[in-house]
Amino acid sequence: MENALIDGNHNASLLAEDADGCETARLRCRGRALVIVGGPLVLALQKVNDKYSWGDGFAYLLMPIPNPADLDGDDSLDYEEKTGITNTTEAKQIDKVFVFADLQHYYVLPPKGGLVRTVVRTGIARTGGTGDVYLTKMTFSLGYVDGAGSFTSGSTADATPNFHTDKTDYQLCSGQAWLNWDFDIPGGRTFALRVQLYGKVGSGVTGKMKLCCGRDTYDSFLEF
Repeated sequence: MENALIDGNHNASLLAEDADGCETARLRCRGRALVIVGGPLVLALQKVNDKYSWGDGFAYLLMPIPNPADLDGDDSLDYEEKTGITNTTEAKQIDKVFVFADLQHYYVLPPKGGLVRTVVRTGIARTGGTGDVYLTKMTFSLGYVDGAGSFTSGSTADATPNFHTDKTDYQLCSGQAWLNWDFDIPGGRTFALRVQLYGKVGSGVTGKMKLCCGRDTYDSFLEF
């Protein structure tokens, strides 16, 4: 079939285009049904208490639909926080792997090829002393994990925001990078994104940092 494609999981698919050529979608067979998968695909970075039950279980997820705004009535699900930052030279402050939560094992992901845009929102604030807190680097790695959570990178890129503050309430900054979606995912693994945030403080200053993954938002996301 001329327009047939094989996706990253070796499944046949078709590209469909509307009459004026402005919108495209992907047709896939799931069981005996033909499913339309529209684009672009956006996955929100989310955090849960009830872990995704794949492998050893995962609490940090990539989800096509964000959590409800009132999930568990737990505001701590909206961010991952590091407090007590005292490093006066650049150091890693937050390191989290977000796993794609799909019961069909990355079946709805677009075929590999091209770029994926990563946008992550962070916050920094001063908690003690006089001076500034700095967000110095954001490293994003696209790859996959096994059931025990061991991460393998297929593509890595940095964002280097020039962002600092002496405020005691959180000041927000988003970083963006482009990652290559051009690698195979072996059997028994699932798609994942690793986010590493780096920062420092001025002499005598104590600070804090957060990675935003708000319920009912796309604070931080992947876009295919």
